[in-house]
Amino acid sequence: MMPVLMPALSLPLRFLAAGWVGLLLGVSGLATVAKFQAVSLSLPVALDVGRATFRMLAQVELALLCLMAFGIAVTGLRRGWLALWLVLAGARTVQSFWLLPILFAQVDAFLLGIPPSPGFAHQAYVIVEGLKVVALMTFVGLSPLRYPCTGSVHSSGKLPRL
Repeated sequence: MMPVLMPALSLPLRFLAAGWVGLLLGVSGLATVAKFQAVSLSLPVALDVGRATFRMLAQVELALLCLMAFGIAVTGLRRGWLALWLVLAGARTVQSFWLLPILFAQVDAFLLGIPPSPGFAHQAYVIVEGLKVVALMTFVGLSPLRYPCTGSVHSSGKLPRL
């Protein structure tokens, strides 16, 4: 039998997802754009700071993925939640092992005075960030009533008294 409190336990997962959305919008959206508009910040310094920022963001997102996986396992949530987690994990994997190495190599080349070749990595990274935001917002909006836990509700449709 699944836990009776599954809907209540899903609330921290929703807050985690909402906080993650804020982190993505703040770091990938606002801070990145602001960094390149700062007149006193040279392009090489801005790129180096960006590299350090996105390396740290990847580590934080890995921790968030682990917390979310633990929360999904503990609450016994259903397939919809797991599917969204898999989208997030896949997106983070693509970014960490494919896109970020390309972008970091371009920063290294630029810092050495080699003009980077035009490519798709930056646009792809932005698209994957958007996919994560959509998945997280969907996660926040999932209703536990649409994914009730088996055996926790009486046949009358009411939660049992504890």
